[in-house]
Amino acid sequence: MPFTQFIHRFLPAVLLAAVGGFLSGILTPLETASVNDQLAGFPDSHAMAHHLRPGVLTSLCFMPAVAAFYYGLSDALDRYLVRQFLGAFLVCFLTLFSIWFISDLSNHVSNFRESDEALSLAGKYYAAAFPKVFVEFSPFDC
Repeated sequence: MPFTQFIHRFLPAVLLAAVGGFLSGILTPLETASVNDQLAGFPDSHAMAHHLRPGVLTSLCFMPAVAAFYYGLSDALDRYLVRQFLGAFLVCFLTLFSIWFISDLSNHVSNFRESDEALSLAGKYYAAAFPKVFVEFSPFDC
């Protein structure tokens, strides 16, 4: 494999690993502090499970890099199938998410308008609601 083709295939994985390392360096200490606060406030909590949270967060930061590395190792037909699936998945998911977003926004717009920082509140609300919506809608897209 020529060097330029090697760079072309694995550069996204290297860049995503760098971004994952940067995010992990920022988020893991915050999560560790959150775990310590949780255990200080609720000492009868499952300490082992809470101590695993920073490690899980760190591994999640590197998941895109692992997927990009696997994508670089796969052959042309596998990469084609992944691109086709992701394209269809994103179209379906964005359609379902847009319908939910418009419906939910129409229900909560009065609450957002009452706030002094309406855009900030709406952004925080939908950032917190996105994981739940993703878990609910992604089985319909597959």
